[in-house]
Amino acid sequence: MTLLRRAGMMPGSVSIVRDQGAMEAVFELILRRQGRPTEASRELCRYHLGALLWMAAEKAPLRCGLTRLMGCYRRAVTIIDGEYASLRSVSDLAGRLGVTPEHLSRTFKEMGGSHHPVGSP
Repeated sequence: MTLLRRAGMMPGSVSIVRDQGAMEAVFELILRRQGRPTEASRELCRYHLGALLWMAAEKAPLRCGLTRLMGCYRRAVTIIDGEYASLRSVSDLAGRLGVTPEHLSRTFKEMGGSHHPVGSP
């Protein structure tokens, strides 16, 4: 628990992971040490776990408005997918969503800038 708090995270919190490959590599190091009953293995696992937590905390913790952010993103994607021919500009899309163009830009940046089909994570 102390390590979570020091990393700026609380149990049950969620983070967006931007460098999944690096985190997977560290996790693999932990798995390779699994079951080795040596003090060195236990310490290495502890340090690797700490590294994972710091990496997660460093990336992009989700803000309190995750539900609103995800809703705005999904609505935008739905409009883009279904009405792309009638959209004139980013301002037009933002207006349809009831947000500013700047907010829409930040939403797409926060969501990783990738296009996910509506309904997928």
